[in-house]
Amino acid sequence: MSLASNTKINIVITLVIGIILAVIQISIPLLHLNGNSLKTSDGDPSKIRQLQREGKKIKASSIQPIIYNNTQTIPPYLSAGPHAVNHLPGLYEFHNVCLTRSAGDESLLGLIYFVPPDDVNVYNNPSRCIPCPLYLMHGWDDKGEQQDTLKHKCGYHNLHAMYATSVSDWSTCINGRANKRTYRDLGWFPDERFVPSSVSSVHYYKEPMIALAHNMNIGHALWDHLLTILPHWHTFQYQNKFPYKGVASFSIEACLSSNTSQWYCELLRTIGIFGGAQEVNMVPKKYTTTLNCFERLLTPFLAYPRWKNYEPESMPSKLVFDEFRRVLYEKFKLPRQIDFKRKSISKKILFYAHEPSGRRVWTNMNDLISNAKRKVEHNDWELSTVYDFGA
Repeated sequence: MSLASNTKINIVITLVIGIILAVIQISIPLLHLNGNSLKTSDGDPSKIRQLQREGKKIKASSIQPIIYNNTQTIPPYLSAGPHAVNHLPGLYEFHNVCLTRSAGDESLLGLIYFVPPDDVNVYNNPSRCIPCPLYLMHGWDDKGEQQDTLKHKCGYHNLHAMYATSVSDWSTCINGRANKRTYRDLGWFPDERFVPSSVSSVHYYKEPMIALAHNMNIGHALWDHLLTILPHWHTFQYQNKFPYKGVASFSIEACLSSNTSQWYCELLRTIGIFGGAQEVNMVPKKYTTTLNCFERLLTPFLAYPRWKNYEPESMPSKLVFDEFRRVLYEKFKLPRQIDFKRKSISKKILFYAHEPSGRRVWTNMNDLISNAKRKVEHNDWELSTVYDFGA
């Protein structure tokens, strides 16, 4: 990939200076906290149990669902959405939907969308309950590559749509012999399929919730999740009003707890992305038959800027980045090392070539930096490369 010829990449570098500088200085120290803190980059439940044995309490949520232990007694649901939150892309609201999660990907959710029983276009479609295969990189109303095969909308990158007239209809449909074969033929391996796959009970949440499901990889967490939600965080902060009371946590248990030092959870807590919401753990157990459903659910479109090829209008504005940076430095009581009013202090820019992955590497990174250093206007700039953010 040539950076010199790609102006969009240059735009990305300019816009993410705030994130890279702040996170490099903050997230790495968080990975080396004292021995009594949780040092983990995953949602291993054993780590949570370890905290409990040490006497550190994980506060239970006061948000309690309506529980249906018989799927035949569940009132009919009729779904609505997605509706853009804050009139901005990247975060969408649904009503009366249920969520499943991939057994092999903590960031991939399956959304069950309910239609009226007399919607013959859906009910007469035997594949209505089958999710499109990995990986979707398009919007909700865009045509996915498997849409013609399954005859329904696929959803978007981290939220794969399935359709049904009721919970019982979905459970029966997904477990039909022909659909199990279709599931397999589409490339869904058993360890990737959505959990639960059959339903014996439903937990229905009436409080507005936001889904927290993100990839633990540092690059995906920052570029796919953080860049998507930052504009909405800024709007909620400005309005001093967060539209959700609960956080449906599908990636890591106790992400909102101060006892959990998983670096990305600490970052999200520090900037106050959750407002005053309470966490509801929904990390699925392997053989669960409980389905979680929501009267009102907000869910981010992960990797929205990447889907839009990092076009400027898909990225957080400089105003948002400045506030993000200010909050981080203030919360962590870090000395400001950049003051653009003082010429004696250099501007620092970090470049990342993605080399450790061995794929999608920016091949002419060193040439780009060398050329930039030769320009007079960059004399007071400190240009450096970062080999591996995960180090």
